[in-house]
Amino acid sequence: DGNAVAVQHGTVEVAEGVIRAAVKAHAGAGRLVEAAVAGILLALKLEALGVVFGGEDLTDRIGFRTIETKGKDVYLNGRKIMLIGVCRHEIHPDWGFSMPFELIKKDIDIIRDLNCNAVRAAHYPHSKITVDYCDQVGLLYWEEIPVWGNLPQWQQSLENEFFVNRILYQFQAMMHRDINHPSIIFWGLYNEIDTSWPQSRALTERMVKIAKDYDTSRLTSYATCSIHVNV
Repeated sequence: DGNAVAVQHGTVEVAEGVIRAAVKAHAGAGRLVEAAVAGILLALKLEALGVVFGGEDLTDRIGFRTIETKGKDVYLNGRKIMLIGVCRHEIHPDWGFSMPFELIKKDIDIIRDLNCNAVRAAHYPHSKITVDYCDQVGLLYWEEIPVWGNLPQWQQSLENEFFVNRILYQFQAMMHRDINHPSIIFWGLYNEIDTSWPQSRALTERMVKIAKDYDTSRLTSYATCSIHVNV
């Protein structure tokens, strides 16, 4: 009916500076939120956020949910859930790593038909289209970077600061790209390294700190090939 139901004061950061704006949320079709301040148009729906500035525009989907653990249990929006899912590689014999949306959608729909509620992106960040579709259909998502290894030379590599810095750079880039996707509930640190090594523990501690400093709304996880001694 056009009556304001909420007012939120926030900060919109742009290259030219910081602009403060009041954003009003109205009831009605689409629950559209608009604020025009100093040439910026901020349009917010439940599923899309768009910013237009100086003739340039960016639209991204957002969503809101909580994910947490209590003991060994996982809670989504306050409700305990059991994660049932599969690992999925995003590669095709004809299309390679550039799969079209139709094939991505087919994979995700098959996973949902299996009554899964989660998917692990093995073992590298998949297309943004994939994460967008998981947002749309409500499939929970574990995203990770391509870090793997359990041979002696891998242990030596973890002592190389240049090598470790490349790992940390990829990890931060992944989180920066996909921070707004609510389907992502896990930031995956790595896949099947020998976590009994002291070098692995040092790497894990650094990555968890980076993740928690950047994003407190998600869990962290990893896969290990060490079944007896773990970090």
